Amino acid sequence: MKLLSHPRSAIVLIVFFLLSGGAWAQTSGDQPEAPTTVIILRHADKAGDVGNVSLSLAGEIRARILAQMCGSSGLAALYGVTDTENDRRVRQTLQPIAELLSIEPNILTDPLAIKRCAHEIRTRYNGRVILVASHSGTVQGIIKALGGDDTCCPIGRDYDDLCVVTMHPVGKVNVLRLKYGTTK
Repeated sequence: MKLLSHPRSAIVLIVFFLLSGGAWAQTSGDQPEAPTTVIILRHADKAGDVGNVSLSLAGEIRARILAQMCGSSGLAALYGVTDTENDRRVRQTLQPIAELLSIEPNILTDPLAIKRCAHEIRTRYNGRVILVASHSGTVQGIIKALGGDDTCCPIGRDYDDLCVVTMHPVGKVNVLRLKYGTTK
């Protein structure tokens, strides 16, 4: 199939299917509850290795690509999660999509941020789509707090990993690892 000849085309189709909720079959006259979809990623590329530095030019481009990719996905909320006050890159990563959708990001910056984020997603956004930006050291904690297998989406030093956590109403949780933007 010509459409899938490029790897990015396949990724876009997979993300679109996951974010659209797919076509849910009905076994009775009731409308089944939709899954909750959480897109989790490390902040975009940073300008240096010391301190609370800003995004690099490559990071700014990656943040704009993220906004373009997820801008029409029906996002209900944006979260920035860090266990410290070091949140500059997380905020800058979310800025383009926040401006595009006119959504104010929920920035959680405390030692309990991971647990608070998971709790808020479960209680406020059931059946919706949420985007979470964080640091490399907290992405797995967020996946685990949502009930997913945190080994499915290891986040290292690269900035192009994107993890999609799908929480089904029956309790099953799927984790899908994708790449976005330019890769090294």
